[in-house]
Amino acid sequence: MLSEALATHTDSRLRSSLFLDLDHVERFVARGSMEMGATVDLESQDTLGTTLSPTDRVSAHSRKFEAEFVVELNMTDAHERGAKLGIVLNRMADFEPATIHSVQKNGLIEEWNTAHPGKDVHKGDEIVQVNDIQWHANTETFMNRIKGQFISARKQVEGASDMLKLYIQRPRVWKHKRFKLQREDFHDKKYAADFVAEIPMGDIVDDMNYAAEIVGGTSLTSIDDMMGWTLGFKRHGDWQPTTIRKLERHGALAKWNKKNADQLILEGDEILRVDKVLWQHNSTKFMKNLKRHFRGIIAADASNKSWSVLLAIRRPRAVQNSFDEAHPVKEIVSWSSTNTSVAIRFNRTGEANMMGWKLSPKSATGVEGPILVEKIRTTGLVAEWNAENPDNTISPSDQIVALNGISWDKHASAKEFYDAVQTALADAGHKGPEGDAVQLTLERPVQSVKSYRENLEHGVHTVYHVKATTTPAPEVGTDTADKHVGATDDSADVTGAEDDKPVGAEEDSDGVIGAVEDDDKPVGAEEDSDGVIGAAEDDDKAAGAAEDSNDVTGASEDDP
Repeated sequence: MLSEALATHTDSRLRSSLFLDLDHVERFVARGSMEMGATVDLESQDTLGTTLSPTDRVSAHSRKFEAEFVVELNMTDAHERGAKLGIVLNRMADFEPATIHSVQKNGLIEEWNTAHPGKDVHKGDEIVQVNDIQWHANTETFMNRIKGQFISARKQVEGASDMLKLYIQRPRVWKHKRFKLQREDFHDKKYAADFVAEIPMGDIVDDMNYAAEIVGGTSLTSIDDMMGWTLGFKRHGDWQPTTIRKLERHGALAKWNKKNADQLILEGDEILRVDKVLWQHNSTKFMKNLKRHFRGIIAADASNKSWSVLLAIRRPRAVQNSFDEAHPVKEIVSWSSTNTSVAIRFNRTGEANMMGWKLSPKSATGVEGPILVEKIRTTGLVAEWNAENPDNTISPSDQIVALNGISWDKHASAKEFYDAVQTALADAGHKGPEGDAVQLTLERPVQSVKSYRENLEHGVHTVYHVKATTTPAPEVGTDTADKHVGATDDSADVTGAEDDKPVGAEEDSDGVIGAVEDDDKPVGAEEDSDGVIGAAEDDDKAAGAAEDSNDVTGASEDDP
């Protein structure tokens, strides 16, 4: 029985975790390991039971820990201010070092973090030495040593050091697959927009045929002519989406952009779906299926005025950045005004000084003019008026432009108008309920801002295309019959290739959005209601793969 009790006691101590708040000694909390939740196993090389050389020992240590530094705290200053250390330690077991459970908002450690951003203490960091005392698989005793060293130094006990040194090591957090929210965050960083556009096509064929009659020749019914685009993809990267290589000033997309300034389709956008034709990580097949699809709907719906094409668009961040650079957003600020009338009536005698506002004889422009209402207090006649008339309130920045129907500019000066208003209010206040209401006309300036993009006179081209080279790349499938929908050959449409690359066609390691590895930052979390601080943002940057010059526009069925 005794052996079973000892075994149970020993097992419970190994499975328990101890929290020590160094500033509040009474706060010892023991919790079972199940309450703490699961932890991520480090994917370091297992060296248990292996004898390592000094070189291998150093290498194994560097793989396990990403940072080591010493925190030096001035205890003389801590004694003068009575400052606390400001950390809570955690012990899982004696054979594991004491770790930082939380860093409090106020304390010496937080001050150290602010002053030493490269050596800031994070949640999860391990303390392996305090002053000259090293940790030797005796975590519970070691935590008491840390507490004793700090208290002795802050009390300036004889023989105590003037500096408290904490030796910190930070375990390395190893790579792992992204979770759902991480994938969404990576997608948002890599792509600026995802949307579906329903492009009206009812009048496009008629417009193309009319244009052909004017200039002479056959009707223009190729995919590129109708849509007003040139599609392309990388010759050796057809697992990447088909992109819009060029937009013309005619066609369905040009009309769409003129009518939908808030949802423009740009050069460099990726096409993920056209009606029911899906891009399935093979742009060669996608282009072939797209041609067959257009051929069928031209025959069936060309005369239908309600015919439309549904496009699923995805925009790489680089495309949006290039477009913003070429077409910056400008704002046009304009001002208008609205006039309202208020009737100030004093229900009690002697309320002239209880208006509850601050007036200025200068207008909102800073020059003499109408009286400016600078401030409205929470009490007074004006506040009561606003409560009783929510649709006709008096607000700061309003201007009093007329008194009892007489405009301010009918007076000799703005000062005279100001005095007239004050006198009228004072007289009415002295008369109280027997006096007439003071009629004030207020003008409220209203600002309106309209935004527009510059340099759209010649379309939505980006700086990238303005500077692009024009050396032609080898075309695939140059038969001119492929230019027309309805040709007997089943090859895909080819409109000629240029050497300019699709803007922002960044590579994804396996064609799945967000299915990449990420380097997690050191352990820590941003400050929250629990006072835990020290997180570093996970700065995932999508590295776009270098483009080659083998981009093609379209592809034939004979392409591999």
